[in-house]
Amino acid sequence: MTLETINSLLVLYGLIVTVAAILMYAKQWQMASDIRAIRNHFIKANEPISTTTQLAEETDYDKRLDNVKPGDKVKRAYDGKIMTVEAVCPDGICCYAGVIDGKQTYPKSSLEYIVQ
Repeated sequence: MTLETINSLLVLYGLIVTVAAILMYAKQWQMASDIRAIRNHFIKANEPISTTTQLAEETDYDKRLDNVKPGDKVKRAYDGKIMTVEAVCPDGICCYAGVIDGKQTYPKSSLEYIVQ
């Protein structure tokens, strides 16, 4: 093989690697931009969070949560995150916790009342 042939092969290889790198970068950029799909993959937004049994939930919670209404603030017990109440459901309280957590329904035993 001559030096010109080797040089041509190296240039061709470099172009192929460069194009592949640009395509992979574009694909990763697109995937990182679609945060909603990634979040929904790891966090099941439709399933309510239940960490206690039904019996414990009925008896062991702050009774002030019975009077909570949409727009009020509550605190998640396990990490102290302050959330806005979206709706009061029979199975718990639906709260908006932020962009990543989204809306989730929490049992009353996993929330704390915040005096406003």
